[in-house]
Amino acid sequence: MLFWVAPLSVPAQSVLSGHLLDADGHPIGGGQVLVKEQPSLAIRSDSTGAYCLPVPRGRWTVVAFALGYEREERLVESNRGDSLSWDIRLDPLSFEADAVALEAARTREFGLQRLGDVEDFGIFAARKTEVIPMAAVQANKATNNAREAFARVAGLNIWESDCGGLQLGLGGRGLSPGRSAHFNLRQDGVDIAAEAIGYPESYYSPPLQAVERVEIVRGAASLQYGPQFGGLVNFVLREGPTDRKAQVRSAQTLGSFGLFNSFNSLGGQLGPVNYYGYFQYKRGNCWRCNSSFEQQQGYLGLRVQLGRRASLRLSHTRMRYLAQQAGGLTDRLFAEDARQALRARNWFRVQWDLPSAQLDLRLARRWALNVRAFGLVAQRDALGRLDRINVADLGGPRDLIQDRFRNLGAEARLRHRFAWLGDTATILAGLRGYATHTVQRQGLGSEDSSATFAFLDLDGPE
Repeated sequence: MLFWVAPLSVPAQSVLSGHLLDADGHPIGGGQVLVKEQPSLAIRSDSTGAYCLPVPRGRWTVVAFALGYEREERLVESNRGDSLSWDIRLDPLSFEADAVALEAARTREFGLQRLGDVEDFGIFAARKTEVIPMAAVQANKATNNAREAFARVAGLNIWESDCGGLQLGLGGRGLSPGRSAHFNLRQDGVDIAAEAIGYPESYYSPPLQAVERVEIVRGAASLQYGPQFGGLVNFVLREGPTDRKAQVRSAQTLGSFGLFNSFNSLGGQLGPVNYYGYFQYKRGNCWRCNSSFEQQQGYLGLRVQLGRRASLRLSHTRMRYLAQQAGGLTDRLFAEDARQALRARNWFRVQWDLPSAQLDLRLARRWALNVRAFGLVAQRDALGRLDRINVADLGGPRDLIQDRFRNLGAEARLRHRFAWLGDTATILAGLRGYATHTVQRQGLGSEDSSATFAFLDLDGPE
């Protein structure tokens, strides 16, 4: 269980607060509100559309914008200690606008590559943060190419252990990138690793085609999320468009070595309910022998607006994949033929289920509460000759290692903004509870070359 209190002092004399809304009155989360003359004074609206922006004394131009909407400006006059209010309605970008105007609107958003000082339920002032908007990234998203997706972030080590982007390998501060074990990986703010405290390796990565942005927090601010030295990587998934009832997107990708990726999504707004879901199927063969893979994963997320002060978000992610593993090579064998494989009977299977629920509640003008609960039901199986690569596979029973993960967690964060010594301050308090149950079995598996994950001795050790 963790508890922290983090005060923040921002040089401001007044506070401008309100909601960011679309033309129909639906909240816009993740929009930007900033002081035009001082762009560092910026805040992002939360999932209920609420924002609270410190404004210095004087006359300033306040700008509000969000991806896919026209920007809105207003002249604000601030005196010492004022409490200003502005509910901002943004019109959708006109489809008649030319490409230059649309690109300029994107540039205004994508130029902000840092998290705000106070954003949603986190304090990031004077911390090392990066935000990667996926719409601005030129990358092979069908294969989750991490080298291209994270190219703009300095200081990261990236390890690609497969050619399909099945597992993400990120490392920072000189730490090993193996399965991103030294980063606290999250999806929409909830843990996705096998076991966040004792076994933080991640066997699941969300498809970049479904990701809105990636938030990276390093340094002392990341300690509020977990004990990993590398920091936090949070994948924020897309939501459905708020200006239409349904939007369908489909992308079919063919590539070298038999790659086929099918990504299909459906999202929209039905009254107070925003929904988004996707299904992805991917298969292929890597450039080495004995390295085929097949993956299926799906997601469904609902955000229900409960009046002006509350919203509830429910989601479930399911992923399954099977991969044949060619094994490593010695330096001599690699120099002879880098594409050869000494293992023909090694297989790896992963099953991952991630349910979650989040409640955002605006208790009062300056008080807000976020409560989230999440779980993990997962399994990973490794089958084959798993000893050193310089030991030949002469047949016989294979090694089988089976891990089962059952995790349950909950977090609560309370945020309060108040006036202190003529300035605006923010205080954040939180609690986290986390329970996990992991069972590992190891024994002998079948003697053939198939992907049969069954123990020969059903009463084997646990």
